[in-house]
Amino acid sequence: MDDRPSDESAAQYAAEIVRRDAADRRPEQPRKRYGRKVAAAITIVLGAAVTAWNVQRALHRPAVVTPAEEQAAGRVVAYLAVQALNAYRDSAKAYPPTLEQIGADDPALIYLPRDTTYELIARVGDADVRYRPGDDLAPWRLAFFTLARSARP
Repeated sequence: MDDRPSDESAAQYAAEIVRRDAADRRPEQPRKRYGRKVAAAITIVLGAAVTAWNVQRALHRPAVVTPAEEQAAGRVVAYLAVQALNAYRDSAKAYPPTLEQIGADDPALIYLPRDTTYELIARVGDADVRYRPGDDLAPWRLAFFTLARSARP
């Protein structure tokens, strides 16, 4: 006896599978295309947001240096000039006629030499700060620490 199906029954079985598959398929309905409209709306919203953000950043530039840092930097420059003036006096036994001779010709400093002394005026922020030999240098020296603290991330 032959257990194999006949060619006719195999053909009927295949035809039944094709018929069921065709019955299961539904006619395709036309798809609505929302994708382009959604993409266009998202692009417009994102473009407007980026533009608003850039305009806001352009109008409100962040301060690079705070007023306290600016004052501390002016005091540090003046402190270094005082140290250079003292070193020049120790070696030449007199103060230099100009700050350029000691390499401290900063535009924020005004040097007024006198016979045996001087006055150093430093523009610190919007104010002038004066130094005369013998004045306390501690506030000027402490400006280094103000700058060092502000430099930490």
